[in-house]
Amino acid sequence: MNEARIELRIRNNVLYRAIFDKYANVHAFCVAHGVRDQQVGLLLNLKALPKKKDGGYTKMAKRLSEICSLPEEMLFPQQLYELEKVEAAVGIPMEVLVREERALLEDPYNAALRNDVSNQLRTLMDVIPKREKDVLLMRFGIGGPPMSLTQVGNVYDLTRERIRQIERRALRRLRETLRGRILGDSLDELREVM
Repeated sequence: MNEARIELRIRNNVLYRAIFDKYANVHAFCVAHGVRDQQVGLLLNLKALPKKKDGGYTKMAKRLSEICSLPEEMLFPQQLYELEKVEAAVGIPMEVLVREERALLEDPYNAALRNDVSNQLRTLMDVIPKREKDVLLMRFGIGGPPMSLTQVGNVYDLTRERIRQIERRALRRLRETLRGRILGDSLDELREVM
């Protein structure tokens, strides 16, 4: 089962902005100023303290302050480094994340439209044989994740080429049915006008 890992990290946003305002990444910043990536990364991600035990700033903190043209107190806010270090990670199944993301991104109008289209599609699909309908549902991920030709073939113990033929025939039947309904509706409208 695919899982996503969500981590919450706290970083020094003042240092982050000072670096990324002028450079594409930390490495480019470090190369340009002759400092070590690892040391900058540790300070950026609050894994190293900018102050020594005696209260003075480390050489790296002083150097970064000089490079960024910011006083040490501003570049390394004391309260940020006093935060209690809490590290937590949660494994969440990917399908839960995708479902939750869709729910958050979906506005009521799009949800209603999608529901209406889905209902019309199901009604339209009632005219084709069950196997063709099931193949289309699996292939296009209606009611579940989309499946490849091979995956659908494994379900029916058929080759991918045979599934492709069934899919093509089902789409042709749907197209013909839809054309017939549109033509029928147009003829009904013409009869009403006359």
